[in-house]
Amino acid sequence: MCSLYQEAAISEVSILSWQRARTCCRSIEAERQRYGISLMRLRLELLSHLQAATFRRASGVIFLTKTAQQTVDAQIGPLPGATAVIPHGIAARFFRDPQHANTASSPGRDRPFRWCYVSIIDVYKHQDRVVEAVASLRDNGIRASLQLIGPAYAPSLRRLRRVLDRVDPDGAYVDYVGALPYEVMPECYRHADAFVFASSCENMPNILLEAMASGLPIVCSNRSVMPEVLGDAGILCDPEDVHGITEAMRLMIQDSPMRLRYAERAFKRAMQYSWKRCATDTLSFVVSCVARKRP
Repeated sequence: MCSLYQEAAISEVSILSWQRARTCCRSIEAERQRYGISLMRLRLELLSHLQAATFRRASGVIFLTKTAQQTVDAQIGPLPGATAVIPHGIAARFFRDPQHANTASSPGRDRPFRWCYVSIIDVYKHQDRVVEAVASLRDNGIRASLQLIGPAYAPSLRRLRRVLDRVDPDGAYVDYVGALPYEVMPECYRHADAFVFASSCENMPNILLEAMASGLPIVCSNRSVMPEVLGDAGILCDPEDVHGITEAMRLMIQDSPMRLRYAERAFKRAMQYSWKRCATDTLSFVVSCVARKRP
């Protein structure tokens, strides 16, 4: 039987989880508002209502993260069907022991410290803030470069190009290469010294998992599900605070032992995410849902 202290602790955790979920709900609405009056905003609003109706009718719902489950519970109430949290896995091709990665390298005379950010260019990914952070590093004498990889939402790409034209018009240290084939992504991670992920809204950030598995030290957004996925295996910061991003990147660049510690933690954490376990757990959950529906 739980003691009074244990019961109080459990109640406090429940309240904190509920408060976090309510915060996520408000954040989701704020993220949709980033699109202003647009077809994308309308599409997201419609999807929100359709998904809520689907969840209520489902015999079972699989969530990819605990944060996602708490957010849905707070937004539409407890679901009548069964629920489970089953995260995605990571392809074996991405795993690279941090000891063999570039975590011991530092910016020198031959080249700058190489940051990589893989994701669609979009309003909630904040690549423009990361570019400004890299520019701030260089203004303070720290040689750093940034490679941006991914397709683009046109309005966000225009905004990014305006920032690039202002801080790096000659493309001296920021390289936007666009979308690349999935097969070459492991090599892209291997050419980087560290990874930055400044998204403020995710469900299951597979790209973040890939960077973790690739043995890279990571500077990451402190919003949405990112703290749950990355945990203490990287430096978390506000993805809209250029100064905060700059300081996190500076610390990672200047402290080689810290980079290796974070990379090792991230690599170890990434090993928990298995496609085999995902498939096994998903099949077991589906079978249990079917069994419940049988007369």
